[in-house]
Parts: sequence; structure tokens; C-alpha cells
Amino acid sequence: KIDTTVMIPKESVIVVISNEGYIKRVSTRSYSSANGEETGLKENDYVTHLFNITTTDVILLFTNMGNYLYLPVYEIPEVKWKELGKHISNVIGLSPEERVIQGIPIYDFDDDKYITSFTKNGMIKRTNLNDFIVSRYSKAYTAIKLKEDDLVKNVLVTKPNILIVTKTGYYLNYSANEVPITGPKSAGVKGINLKDDEVISGITYDD
Repeated sequence: KIDTTVMIPKESVIVVISNEGYIKRVSTRSYSSANGEETGLKENDYVTHLFNITTTDVILLFTNMGNYLYLPVYEIPEVKWKELGKHISNVIGLSPEERVIQGIPIYDFDDDKYITSFTKNGMIKRTNLNDFIVSRYSKAYTAIKLKEDDLVKNVLVTKPNILIVTKTGYYLNYSANEVPITGPKSAGVKGINLKDDEVISGITYDD
């Protein structure tokens, strides 16, 4: 068996992801020659992620429906800075109501790194980064098991502290070590008790 990734030339590139789900890889030459002009987007769309990354790195894309896409940078369609790029569902299939809410660039997979997921109904989970490695990139994988009416609100690389904020203005703050480590297919644990409320966002932060 030949590992084709060793034949990928390592080049610095720019990866752009938009709110409506368009993604593109742009050469640093095309980016530089744009002289600060805005990148090509559909009307009313806007950039949510812009990464300075190399072709041998990976981006993990997390969706509101609890799935993730493992996307090697060299697999992202390359276009010029002013061009639109491709919709993510044309690169890896997603359901029509599913959208990408977070992209995390992975420069190296590490046993000591974790990913924390937060859901609308107050669930939270911490998963080892290495558990997200897959060998096939053609489909979406489960990142967190959701109940029917739940949605993922945020997914982040874990830092020592956690802050959860709710729609009616409450928050909860505690150490990330209090969140059990579970695999991608688990539902996690209750991170905050809610009463006629929902989680708007969760973040992880340093001291």
C-alpha cells in the first residue's frame, strides 16, 4: 500500500469558508495579487473562516446536526481569490438543512488535544482529537449523538476553562476537566440545567 499523502507537495495556501457553506483553497500568489480586495462571494454571503494553512494539513468541519467532515487541505478545490469556490455539499454530501458552524485547522494530531462540543439543549462533551482521524474523506461522520430536537451550537479545541451562555442571560463557568472524555458517537453529559431556555454559545478559554 502506498500512502499518497507523502507525495503531496507542502505549499502554503489560504482556505476560505463562507456563511452559506462555500469553501475554496487559494494560492498565496492569488491572495497577494488581490491587494486587499474582497474575495468572491454570493450576494449577502460573508466569510466565517480564513485559514493560513498548508496543503498537508487537515481542517475539521463541524455541522449543526452533530456531524463532522475530515477535509485534507489538498482535497479542497483550488480557485482564484475572486472566484466563488464550491459548496461544501458538492465536496462531501450533507443533508439540505445541515450547515457548517465551525471549522478547526489541525496542524498536527496530538494525544494531549481535545475537542469540546456544546449543544442547544445544554449537552457538552470532550473528545480526544485523535478520535476524529478517518481514512476515507468522502462522507460525514458523527461527532456527537443528538436527541431529535437538539442542535450543536459550538465546537472548539479544549482550553482549561468552560463558559456556557443561555438565551435568557444565564451563564455557567467551570473547569474543562469536569467534563468526561468520550468518543465521537456518544451524547456527552448535561453541561447546564435549563428551564424554558436554550444554550446560545459555549466557549473554552485559558486563565
